[in-house]
Amino acid sequence: MPNARNHAIKEAAIRARLPELVPATGPPLAVEESFTAVSAVPAGQDPRLTAVSMGFPISVHPLRLPNSRGTLSTGSTTSLIDTRCVRLAGLLARMVPIRPIDEVHISTLFGGQHMNVFGRVDVTFDAFGFEFSTPCWVVNLGLPVDIALGMDWLETYNPKISWRQELEITDANAKKVRKLVDIYVTE
Repeated sequence: MPNARNHAIKEAAIRARLPELVPATGPPLAVEESFTAVSAVPAGQDPRLTAVSMGFPISVHPLRLPNSRGTLSTGSTTSLIDTRCVRLAGLLARMVPIRPIDEVHISTLFGGQHMNVFGRVDVTFDAFGFEFSTPCWVVNLGLPVDIALGMDWLETYNPKISWRQELEITDANAKKVRKLVDIYVTE
């Protein structure tokens, strides 16, 4: 079977670049969280507009990817990051995978379905002129955003939020950094 052999060689090369997994120690995780977010594209609207306008611009460390987006989900008990963002931002090596003995359930508010949780990773990112670092569960968000910040993030940073025309954070218990410009980078 040449395909199976090629796959095994490719997988071994990828594993060689990732750090060793920390052995599973400690008691199994037993986590129950909830998540809510809605994304709808009105009939007749170009779906590309939603993909670049939902949420707010973020810059995920260490690679500081352009065109990354975040959203605030006050109906969520926890913060989540999309699995594709983890891969593209170079965070896979830092992700702690879920062990078979762990029971981590993140249910969606609409329908009560459980999301597939791949692991947990500490994410540092810039937004609104501040640098934040928060642990996120790694999931397939299914939204045109990369990070959904929940009540855990709100409680940690206690941001002052303005809702004048759109969401804006005017102050937070976080390090000040340069403010991101909300433009879609094409080159």
